Amino acid sequence: MKYASGMALVLALMLTGCGSDEPAAGDGGDARVTDGVVADGGGDGLPPRDGAAPDGDAAIGDGGGDAAPIPPCSRCHGGVANAAPPLSLSGLTATTERGVGAHQSHLRTSTWHAQILCSDCHVVPKNVTDPGHIDSALPAELTFSARAKSDGAQPTWDGLTCAGAYCHGATLSGGTYNVPIWTLVDGSQVVCGTCHGLPPTKNHPNNTNCSMCHGAVVDANRKIINPALHIDGKVDATGGGHPTGWAAGLVHGSAFYQDPNSCKQCHGATLDGDSAKSCNTCHPGWRTNCVFCHGGTDNQTGAPPAAVDGKVATTVPAVGRHTSHVTAGSHPAYDCTVCHVKPTDALSPGHIDPSPGDVVFHGQAAGASYNTSTYTCSNVSCHGNGRGSNGSALWVGSLSGGCSACHDAASDGSSMTLSGRHRKHIVGEGIGCATCHNCVVSNNTTISNGANHVNGSIQVCGPAINSYNPVTSSCSPACHGSERWF
Repeated sequence: MKYASGMALVLALMLTGCGSDEPAAGDGGDARVTDGVVADGGGDGLPPRDGAAPDGDAAIGDGGGDAAPIPPCSRCHGGVANAAPPLSLSGLTATTERGVGAHQSHLRTSTWHAQILCSDCHVVPKNVTDPGHIDSALPAELTFSARAKSDGAQPTWDGLTCAGAYCHGATLSGGTYNVPIWTLVDGSQVVCGTCHGLPPTKNHPNNTNCSMCHGAVVDANRKIINPALHIDGKVDATGGGHPTGWAAGLVHGSAFYQDPNSCKQCHGATLDGDSAKSCNTCHPGWRTNCVFCHGGTDNQTGAPPAAVDGKVATTVPAVGRHTSHVTAGSHPAYDCTVCHVKPTDALSPGHIDPSPGDVVFHGQAAGASYNTSTYTCSNVSCHGNGRGSNGSALWVGSLSGGCSACHDAASDGSSMTLSGRHRKHIVGEGIGCATCHNCVVSNNTTISNGANHVNGSIQVCGPAINSYNPVTSSCSPACHGSERWF
């Protein structure tokens, strides 16, 4: 680094640096190197130089051998506050002078970027007489170190401008001022969007809320809250934009359900990647796997529990009686399409939003309705008496079981509402249910074949039944001749 010419300056510095007129620290005199920091006893400090001694007017070096004693750097350039110009070696102070320029903007403590050291742009000598330091003509050489080359940057200096430097966004995109003029010190570099787009335009979420991914660096108002983490050679993406506990699958589903558009900002419109990974990378087939977001606890149909927020209690509307409906038992296992529009893809229009799931009845439940305030299904054939009088059922909580929950039953002696000649056969003749419906029940209380029960049709079958015509409602059983049921 060339700061002056000739050894005369060296001798002058050594004489004034070691003479009896050296002012004491803190008396307002020239700065001294104390604990590795150029200080004036009260002014602003400069970060330690490479090789700075820990205390006193130590030599820049190891303090032994032939190391030439050197007074503080500010003996030649800089001033009381720190050793970076102003003053320049020529005694100039204007930032429009190349020897002054933006030194102070770089080296002083900043509210928006990490501390910059002399060694980031120059080779800092260990000894005042090191070759290349004061033995050749000005101007000083620039030798960029690791920070300016971060992220693969290739900085250059043409005597007036810095180009290709990491510090000024060379590896980012969309910046408005990536090649700053050294002698133009107007504060323009402070503005977000100068070094990189707002947001960056290449491989980056289209979001101006920087704190979503960089919350340790900047707040929601785009104010830098930790300068040490900004322009420090690394990208700090604490949390990566994900909520706390993201590793848990339930957090995945819940967050995606609440705001899938926020996921698209990083993962693309179809979540197949963009500035981030494709969701398929970790979750192949997730878009057609209902259990990814809900269900999976009682069965693998995708029906809750668990709900998208992880709840499993049947008193929660999002859970309710899903399990009893999609599981075969006293009735067939009902498909989701009976009560919902079943999407072909997780991203199908209308499928994902923060509102409760839409209930749209189809098939044998067509014409029914659901009250989202009372959580009640009404006019549902599935809960009717089998005669066209559809019933109602509460979706949440416990359900009273038994045949009489939907229609009168032989088991409890009731038959008034059963169709046709049920009363005559059950009460008058003592005939049990299995005589005419043995492909459904095995006795008056046991359903033996749920697939034939509450399936949208009435099954008349049994050893005593020769034939039954559902159109004419007539039967020809072994016990008597052909008769009409109604």
